[in-house]
Amino acid sequence: MRILKSILFILKNNILLFDSEKKFIRFNKEKYSNRQNKSKISKKDIILIDLFNWGPYIIIWSILVNFLSKKLHCEAKFYYIDLYQSRSSKYSFFLTKIKKIFSSFNVSEGINEYKFKYSKEKIHIYKNLFKNIKSKEDLIDFKYKSYDVGLLVYDTYVRIGNLPTVNLHDKKLETIFIRALKALEEFLIFFEEYNVKCVLPGHLCYISYGIVAKIALKKNIPIVKINSKFRGNSFYRIHRIKDVLVDVAPYYKFKKEFELFSDLEKEKYRKIGQNLINKRFSGEYDKNLPNMKLNQFNKKLETSDLLNNKKRKIFIFPHCYFDNPHKYRWMIFTDFYEQVKFLLNLSKETDNEFQWYYKPHPNELNKDLNLHTNLLKEYPNVYYLNKNVGHNHIISSKPDLIITNHGKVCHEYAYFNIPVINTGDNAHVNYNFSLNPKNKTELRDMVLNIDRYKNKIDFNKNYIHEYLYMD
Repeated sequence: MRILKSILFILKNNILLFDSEKKFIRFNKEKYSNRQNKSKISKKDIILIDLFNWGPYIIIWSILVNFLSKKLHCEAKFYYIDLYQSRSSKYSFFLTKIKKIFSSFNVSEGINEYKFKYSKEKIHIYKNLFKNIKSKEDLIDFKYKSYDVGLLVYDTYVRIGNLPTVNLHDKKLETIFIRALKALEEFLIFFEEYNVKCVLPGHLCYISYGIVAKIALKKNIPIVKINSKFRGNSFYRIHRIKDVLVDVAPYYKFKKEFELFSDLEKEKYRKIGQNLINKRFSGEYDKNLPNMKLNQFNKKLETSDLLNNKKRKIFIFPHCYFDNPHKYRWMIFTDFYEQVKFLLNLSKETDNEFQWYYKPHPNELNKDLNLHTNLLKEYPNVYYLNKNVGHNHIISSKPDLIITNHGKVCHEYAYFNIPVINTGDNAHVNYNFSLNPKNKTELRDMVLNIDRYKNKIDFNKNYIHEYLYMD
């Protein structure tokens, strides 16, 4: 029965077309079959698009790729590198349905991992390179043919394994490493053979998407990216990625760009930012945070009996350990697991002065909460808060310090003059309403001497209003 269910699942999702998909294919063929004069199109000039199976993206791409093809006088071809490598996805029939759908809006096969041929000599070279990696830092810093693919391997490994950190002795890590190097070489050959005029990636992270994006960025090839929120369910925008492979608005330019506005415009836009933060603090649903079904400032959220002692309070807001930890340009630690371990070890050293609290993200899946609770077993001095405890309750306890890596709690708590430390690059880094240490030594010093560093923070609310408008 289980085998039969697996077969039916594969047929339904990868081979057989739904009626709605058949209609979509017919519509595309009628709409796009004679859009261009084929004689004017060079076979070497192409748009390279990700064969990414996500309905909303496909609908937008079907329009966008034909617009760009007409504008740039070129054909469109797809690229495909499998992310999860499940039992069924190791076989080419896995792409049967999605290839038919893409073909309907004039996207043909370009580069496909199923066509890669591995030689024994190459595998031997890749394995020897992997043997030279002795630490997590080595993997993060690893470059091949001048491309930093090690970081993509790292994030791919923790993502597909739902793991908090990498195990350098895991054969699965070596397999991902080999696939990444092979994919890079194949893509470089492809980019030499074709004049790629534009790249449309599904994501910018992991080996399945990031390798193409890195090549395009280095070659100054335009990258056009659909940006969305709430796991691709809302808030759609089209981004032109120009200088940094970060899939958010260019936060590192916010202050400079805001200065280009007139004084009247600045006043108007800061007022918009103020309205945004007031709306969030009201506890009502915030459409600018569509992934948060329940506003974390809602008064109906859980409270918790915080420990009744006279110690100063430090709150750690951890991130999902395996969801693209290197989302931004840099971070102090190799991953979120190492970040939290560092802070938890520091909690033991400061147990006499500080009471440490640990609260997972409210959207953390219940099955993944075990990662947090298991980690805290070694640290009974750290108080675990339920993920549904609201911000109002924490703020009312008068925290002395909040620690995150790139969370929105940064501006939310800074608004109440509460110091926040970010342990990596983040959307607020252009402003001085939080602390941004550059290394572990500086981070440690900030935690131990937070009163001194608090005096260096500019809690001017106008800057937070400005940030919110720009974001």
